Amino acid sequence: MAKEPTENISITVPMYILPILDMYCGEHDLSRSQTVNRAIRLYLGTKKAKDPEFWQQEYQRLQKEGKI
Repeated sequence: MAKEPTENISITVPMYILPILDMYCGEHDLSRSQTVNRAIRLYLGTKKAKDPEFWQQEYQRLQKEGKI
């Protein structure tokens, strides 16, 4: 599988979050980047899923593919 293109960004977080983030990363064998990437995807996915139109489009897609 080809590696996805990436972009370096800089973010600012409160100092007290970093030790918690690092502890989580260590416990789950993840880098900070991997963890933040997952958090962003989860956040955006949650926001998208709140839109009723998303579910209508998903239903239509599944119907078109013969899955429902």
